[in-house]
Amino acid sequence: MVMDLRLQNMGGVEATRALRESFPEIKVVVLSMYDDEDMFSAR
Repeated sequence: MVMDLRLQNMGGVEATRALRESFPEIKVVVLSMYDDEDMFSAR
């Protein structure tokens, strides 16, 4: 799955967390033009 970090209703990090809870085996690739390192270190 390819994830957009800037979703309208839910951020990409939160959406990825929700997906991983429901589907722990899912693989997610994040592509971004943002250079905010804090955005990528969210866990």
